[in-house]
Amino acid sequence: MRPSRPLHPGGPWEFIVIKDHALLEKLSKAKSSGSGFLKDAPPAVILCADPEKSDAWVEDASIASTFILLAAESLGLGGCWIQIRKRMNKEGKPSEEVVAGLLNIPGHLRVLSMIVLGYPAGKKLPMRGRR
Repeated sequence: MRPSRPLHPGGPWEFIVIKDHALLEKLSKAKSSGSGFLKDAPPAVILCADPEKSDAWVEDASIASTFILLAAESLGLGGCWIQIRKRMNKEGKPSEEVVAGLLNIPGHLRVLSMIVLGYPAGKKLPMRGRR
């Protein structure tokens, strides 16, 4: 399920791509809200990082998340970032523990977020004026 080696061994981040629908459904319950749509997602990318490799691991993994979303957009795909770090599920368990447990993520890695990718259902127009 996890890659045998980091995709970018020089950085603190690791990406785990999930395509299994049963696993996506379990991951959709990792947060108390804001992750339910994950159960219907094609693939999702889990972003992890090693705090021992960078004291700015949150920022590094956030930047990597942004580049994944920009790359998806350039390919005509849509994406949505799901916060995991410092969030809880409905039972009050840390979302990071839930995701790490489901994916057997080693203890030295921290889970920052999940990114859902797919084809957008439509295009939203920008809002006009102030609200």
